[in-house]
Amino acid sequence: YEDGSYIAHITVAYTGHYGVEALNGIALFGNILGGTSYDFPKETLETYYNYVIEAYLPLLYKGKMMTMVDGRFVTLANYGMGEELGEGKAAMKRLILLSQNADDKYKNIIQGVIKYNLEGMVDYFGESYLDNEISFVKLLDDESIQPMTYQKGIKIYGAMCRTVQTTKDYSAGLALSSKYISGFSGNPAENNKGFYQGTGALYIYNNDLEQFGFKYWPTKDPYRMPGVTANTYPLTLPSGYTGWPPMILSDHETAGGASNGTLAAIAYQFSDKDYGNGLDTKAKKSY
Repeated sequence: YEDGSYIAHITVAYTGHYGVEALNGIALFGNILGGTSYDFPKETLETYYNYVIEAYLPLLYKGKMMTMVDGRFVTLANYGMGEELGEGKAAMKRLILLSQNADDKYKNIIQGVIKYNLEGMVDYFGESYLDNEISFVKLLDDESIQPMTYQKGIKIYGAMCRTVQTTKDYSAGLALSSKYISGFSGNPAENNKGFYQGTGALYIYNNDLEQFGFKYWPTKDPYRMPGVTANTYPLTLPSGYTGWPPMILSDHETAGGASNGTLAAIAYQFSDKDYGNGLDTKAKKSY
């Protein structure tokens, strides 16, 4: 979407998993075809570089891809690192590959933000693919690329009901649901208790790099997500539910707002009626 949103399975905010796979395809083709007669037109590449900068970079924090765009994959322990770090490293590898043939205007931004993220990670090695580590080491050793933050301010992904705030001390993500965007994505085998992950949940990122890692979700009370209004009535996935279609859609459209890049006003109307079990909790919230 034009605002940088990436939606998969019709209604799920998925920049962090399927969005990374889409990025991989474009990066591979761009790298193979670059400099040949089959290369993408310059205008197409510029459009895509601008999209990548808006879509992916704000969602990275010290090498992690924010939980609120990882869908049902948040509960998977990716190479022992947790899904956020696993998806973050995969995204950064693909962004480095994509930027190799870019004009300096785009290359310096993309690689500069990745270098900043790598320098903020406790350990960018660990259990991962070797080609990830090689590309990271080369970038860290490249003195021509200066580390930089993407921005200090607000980024609203209106189409997928997500907002990111970036400051020098922390980043925050706000995940909302609507008639068009699911409150969570799960199935009996994956993320089967993520009921409130996208219904007003507020994700804070600071120097606690294990927050939202692979040890977090197995011990987290699913009814006490930070920032949510939740009825603590025990919920289960419907009998026979396989994960399709994605759940849970709200019966309201109000989920989003406006920003001048520094400040933002966000409104959200929540209802848990679609969770079944006779629930009918309502809330009107503003941020």
